[in-house]
Amino acid sequence: MGTQNQEAAAQIASFGSLGILTVTQDVSGRITGAFPEFDQESVAEETLCVVTAVTAASVASVERSADLEVAIRTLRSVPYSYRDYLFGQMVLSDEAEIAEGYSESIGKRIDRKMNFYNTHLSKGLHPTPTKGLQNIMLLWMGRISPPGREDSAADRLDQLEILPFLLRHYTLMASFATHCLGSRTDQGV
Repeated sequence: MGTQNQEAAAQIASFGSLGILTVTQDVSGRITGAFPEFDQESVAEETLCVVTAVTAASVASVERSADLEVAIRTLRSVPYSYRDYLFGQMVLSDEAEIAEGYSESIGKRIDRKMNFYNTHLSKGLHPTPTKGLQNIMLLWMGRISPPGREDSAADRLDQLEILPFLLRHYTLMASFATHCLGSRTDQGV
């Protein structure tokens, strides 16, 4: 039984990691395309962290077990793995000039952002996934937006249809986790 649970957790972590990167790229692209004045690095980091936290919260909403906790921790590590991958590419590049402490400074920023989103999602998306997701995404939009904008964060979210897109991701992740956990006994996964 433990091996089946571990296999399900690995499938969930793999699928979720792909989802995190895909959704992050799409949402970041929507933001930078519509609002080129937004800081692209901030948009990318904040989006990666909020999508990661939402993905982990989605999987956590399904079931709590030791093996699933491994999948959730793995999902929450995606921003750090992504940083390490990009840093490794820079190190191996012939023309790379990397400032001392570069990777560590990014890690500290990711820590702060992940702590922020994980704290807000520690008890899940309440009162409902839709409302909870709207609340966290309004916070996210406030964090990535330059000060002094005349339009509201809610208007920007609506304009780019980010909430329905992220809600589909949340639902897909919960459904996939449920399927993996259910099929561990039904299909011997």
